[in-house]
Amino acid sequence: MSQAKIDLKHQTVPVPGSARPGQTAVYRSKRAGVTASLLVDDGTGVTTCYDNFLHTVERYGTQPAFGYRPYDRLKREHGPYVWESYNQVAKRIEDFGAGLTHLYAETGADQTASPVPSGQRAFGIYAVNRPEWLIGELGAHRQRLFSVALYDTLGPETIEFIMNHSEVPVLLLSADKIPTILKLRERLPLLRAIVSMDPLDTNADMVPPPTPAGPLPGSMPVSGEVLRSWAAEKGIKLVDFAEVEQAGRERPVPPQLPSHADLANICYTSGTTGNPKGAILTHRNLIAAMLGVQEALSPRNDDCHISYLPLAHVFERVSIISMIHNGVAIGFYRGDTATLLDDIAALRPTVFITVPRLLNRVYDKLTAATIHAPGLVGAMARRGIASKLQRLAQNQGVTHPLWDRLLFNKIRQVLGGRVRLILTGSAPIGGDVLSFLRVAFCCDIYEGYGQTENAAGACITQAGEYLPNHVGVPTKCGEVKLVDIPEMNYFSTDKQPRGELCLRGPHIFAGYLKDPEKTREALDEDGWLHTGDVGRLNPNGTFSIIDRKKNIFKLAQGEYVAPEKIENIYVTHPSIAQVFVHGDSLQSQLVSVVVPDPETFPQWASEKLGRTITPADTPRVCSEELALRERLLDELNQIGRNAGLHGFEQTRNVRFDIVPFSVENNLLTPTFKLKRMECREYYRAQIDEMYEELANGTAPSPAATKAKL
Repeated sequence: MSQAKIDLKHQTVPVPGSARPGQTAVYRSKRAGVTASLLVDDGTGVTTCYDNFLHTVERYGTQPAFGYRPYDRLKREHGPYVWESYNQVAKRIEDFGAGLTHLYAETGADQTASPVPSGQRAFGIYAVNRPEWLIGELGAHRQRLFSVALYDTLGPETIEFIMNHSEVPVLLLSADKIPTILKLRERLPLLRAIVSMDPLDTNADMVPPPTPAGPLPGSMPVSGEVLRSWAAEKGIKLVDFAEVEQAGRERPVPPQLPSHADLANICYTSGTTGNPKGAILTHRNLIAAMLGVQEALSPRNDDCHISYLPLAHVFERVSIISMIHNGVAIGFYRGDTATLLDDIAALRPTVFITVPRLLNRVYDKLTAATIHAPGLVGAMARRGIASKLQRLAQNQGVTHPLWDRLLFNKIRQVLGGRVRLILTGSAPIGGDVLSFLRVAFCCDIYEGYGQTENAAGACITQAGEYLPNHVGVPTKCGEVKLVDIPEMNYFSTDKQPRGELCLRGPHIFAGYLKDPEKTREALDEDGWLHTGDVGRLNPNGTFSIIDRKKNIFKLAQGEYVAPEKIENIYVTHPSIAQVFVHGDSLQSQLVSVVVPDPETFPQWASEKLGRTITPADTPRVCSEELALRERLLDELNQIGRNAGLHGFEQTRNVRFDIVPFSVENNLLTPTFKLKRMECREYYRAQIDEMYEELANGTAPSPAATKAKL
């Protein structure tokens, strides 16, 4: 399905008579119009995730569905991708679903209380992306179970909370996770059975995709026999995936199909404070979001997608549903982002769904090898990029008849050489980065916006749209309005209307599991989801995310500050990988902790200090060189001024930390969002020292500050 062109100068339309005091009119995509119902069906009759898969089997049954790279124990290497067709996967889903029904009955899991009014029961999944992940979930959907996904990186306390909160009686996981769960057994009273994705008893030379914790892909820390015995002692039935499939093959059961109103999954938001919230997503939510996104992206049945973003996150989940809807071949990475480019080279995808975190790293490496390179290579790259960026600004597309042959077809090989479209979402991406990558990879790059609560399908940019710094328009399944935020001086009456972005449509979640108070905070009586994000309506009808309402604090002088906005600006510095900006009501200034980029920082530091700094020198110069902090402050403040930051929004002191913020040190959520409270406590000593330096005049001073003095 190709995407029809729309007028890029007028991409949304207001719903007549919808404007109210203190808010804008309600806006829809021009594709949706103001008279038709919001999109929940594309004519295929698909209403659930399981329907969606069966619909594709009917059309594309013989085409490749899921692929992975098996590990050869004898050669100690991964082979090329091997594939199962949609027909083959459909049979495995049928068998696994039937076997799951028997497992629930045999262990009493089918007699446990349901945590939701529909009476459905939970089915947990705890692993990195792999074929068994999706086969397991679709098998569960076939029997009207809903899935609860646990991020591969979660700690034991969060695992305990999610499994007990959602009342998971059966858990599908990779073999390396079995000891973790068995150690938690006494704290998981509702758990009845564990299904290992990996064989528990095998001497096979070729094994399924890897589990990162094991020394070899598919390996287990102890034998399957020992694990079975350990599980039995804990009162847990432990079986492997093949056993469940075999039970279903030998004793088929009819499907117990869900309706569109039934739960598809409970997706736990990676909250930056406290316990995560369980967002209830129905099949209708996910199908509506999928149709809205794919109407913009238009995947084709000859496309190939690499699945590496966590399936526990709704962004990848909806992307996969869209790929399945169109018969796309889905290849899974090996579970380690360090080898992702190797998997991409082997798979050669045509569709790449990703996040700014990775694209920023790719951008840094490509610019270092091209426009920042010395000599003839750098000169040629700068001319080529400048020429293509000029064409892009004139809306003449992402290709060039000469420069692509000379330069950019080689750059395209970084992503396998076949990528025709990229979708980025989950976080903002800089306009310069987006424009550079569009011309470097000679392909369309779409930017999307969404949250767990709207099934990731809120807004998306349109085909042929090359202006950066916005997230496009509402998908055809939704509508948007902006509501005034007086305390932050954002008003719908501004020259370019600004306010809290609110969403409505069939993709909006049903609420938070067992948390009516938080549900009422998020959803108002008219069905509007209040996102907490600050949006701006642009003259061409697109929306930009410019701030964050929920993560704001007030400085001593009464000014409100949104640290995420500042961090997103500062992190564009080429030698910085991560930034944490801090302030509170007792202080009048901001301070920051920055993590240097290990690849680009040494060269930057060498230029600033006038001597060679090697990667081995980085820890010492970061801790000892006041001059380096001064130069960084100067450049951060300049970046801030260029981005329009007010003086009170600029950081006035900075410290380096060479240890990255990560999920492991509890400074990031599983979706790589900064855990602000944890960062504040983790860096308490450095924060206090920075404020003390500001008070006694020993803090580094950027050049701009010195000039004013």
